[in-house]
Amino acid sequence: MRRPRAFWVGSLSLSHTGVVSVLPMLASEPDDHDELDLRLYLNVLRRRWRTIVATTVALVAIAVGLALQQDERYRATAEVLVKPRSTESILSDDENAALASSQGAERRLNNEVKTLNAGTTRAAVEEAYNGPLDPDSATAGAGTGSSDVVEVSVVAGDPAEAAKLVNTYVDTYIKVSRQQRVDELVTAGAEIQEQIDDLVARIATVRQPLADIEAQLARSPGNESLGSRRDDLTEQLASELTPLENQRALYQQILEDLRVSAGIAGTGGAQVLTEAEAPDDPVSPQPVRDGLVALVLGLVLGAGLAFLRDTLDERIRNLADVERAAPGLPILAAVPEVAGPLDRSYLALRDAPHSPAAEAYRSLRTSIKFAQLDAPTTVVQITSSLSGEGKTTSAANLAAAFAQGGDRVVIVCCDLRLPRIQERFDQPLSPGFTDVLLRSATLPDALRPVGERLFLLPAGTPPPNPSELLSSASAARVIQALAEEFDVVVIDSTPVLPVTDALVVSRFVDATVVVLDTRRTNRKPLGQALRTLEHVGAPVTGLVLNGVSPGSSYGYGFGYGYGYGAPASGPVERPKPAGASAEPPSTGRIS
Repeated sequence: MRRPRAFWVGSLSLSHTGVVSVLPMLASEPDDHDELDLRLYLNVLRRRWRTIVATTVALVAIAVGLALQQDERYRATAEVLVKPRSTESILSDDENAALASSQGAERRLNNEVKTLNAGTTRAAVEEAYNGPLDPDSATAGAGTGSSDVVEVSVVAGDPAEAAKLVNTYVDTYIKVSRQQRVDELVTAGAEIQEQIDDLVARIATVRQPLADIEAQLARSPGNESLGSRRDDLTEQLASELTPLENQRALYQQILEDLRVSAGIAGTGGAQVLTEAEAPDDPVSPQPVRDGLVALVLGLVLGAGLAFLRDTLDERIRNLADVERAAPGLPILAAVPEVAGPLDRSYLALRDAPHSPAAEAYRSLRTSIKFAQLDAPTTVVQITSSLSGEGKTTSAANLAAAFAQGGDRVVIVCCDLRLPRIQERFDQPLSPGFTDVLLRSATLPDALRPVGERLFLLPAGTPPPNPSELLSSASAARVIQALAEEFDVVVIDSTPVLPVTDALVVSRFVDATVVVLDTRRTNRKPLGQALRTLEHVGAPVTGLVLNGVSPGSSYGYGFGYGYGYGAPASGPVERPKPAGASAEPPSTGRIS
């Protein structure tokens, strides 16, 4: 498939209309890419706004409805300050205790939280609490900041009972915690006493020889020999007994400290900073908060559904869809949709020459003229993937645009199955193309002047075998004769997918233009039609977008609001079919 690219920028610079005829040229600037992508996204949101609104309204309604159906719930909270256990300060020296306090504060706080949530504490609370609430509904967690504060809270329908349960829970925890501290001190004291008893036994064992000599001296006080032996043995055992005595004295001091701490542990430890009070305001339900959250979620979910629907939608909605269906193929013109009901004889170039649609067709003419600078384009086929996409309208207006530009143009209707182009010019169906091929009429007789420098060769009498007729040598000779006589031959062909006529006609054309309607064309049929044309070697030049709405992503925001001093739209008096003003075709070339 031929996809000319060199003319993309040039065609726009040569076009005075300002209509965006060759859209892919804007891809040269990275910044434009970003802007265009944003426009595509915004265009999706604009098209799918109903989905976004419906999703958001549904979520907000559900959230607010559920909130209003809920019973009021109140949260009561108490704060408890936890302190290091007594054994940590008693069994460590000052330096190590400070280090342990700085490094283990977080771990100690987490341990206290676990103690608060432990089964032992909850069992004690259940025994102490006398009320309708479940003690298991209480939760404990570290408070905010870096302080050693634990928060205990309960959420319940009765604010007074919630506060009562929290305070009972905190008081029970403090009692359990203090008892645990006393038990720890008692256990530690028992361990220290065991160490002291062991040291006493070791000291007695080491002093046993010295004790024997001292017993002998007691029986013989004046024995100098025993006294000398005692002194020598005392000096010998001093290096072993002194460390043991010092260690026993240290343990004895620790034991005394533990006994003192055990006496005060029953009143120290955890401390209540803030008692729970019955709250006045409920924590749930909160319809306003839930509604705002649902609003945000609804917008996000609605936007996601909008993009999902747009992705699953096979219709051609934006440039990204066109690029996916026809990668690398240029868009020759974007024809805006025409408002209001129009009859079959409406022709933008004739009935509204200053309308945006007319300017778009002039831009299409410019794009086709400069599509192949090295080989002039004479025979142009207009087709589409399926029927109803505007190929006949495009063919008629393109021919009129060429004629207004000074070219001698002939329109050939090769849609022999459902011919419609003759209705644009109020001409009869026959004699026409098929009558010339079947030699029931001559070519000069079948040609009709329908405007200045503009002629029409209608389809003619409907044949039983259109494809065979178009593939005949006679059809090729007629098109060749017209190409020699006229500057431009515009062929209105059949759609590509339903029948093969357009594929047959593509053999003797210089350019094939595929028309699609942004309101009804789907990506799959368009892609299939382009692949079919490429398979037969059709010279596909580009695409024409019909039905482009103002402000859509196809127009890149350029709009069509320019003019030449004439009304932008509105019908004008139609010229009568050309008679004497039309230059008749030469009978020397067409017979």
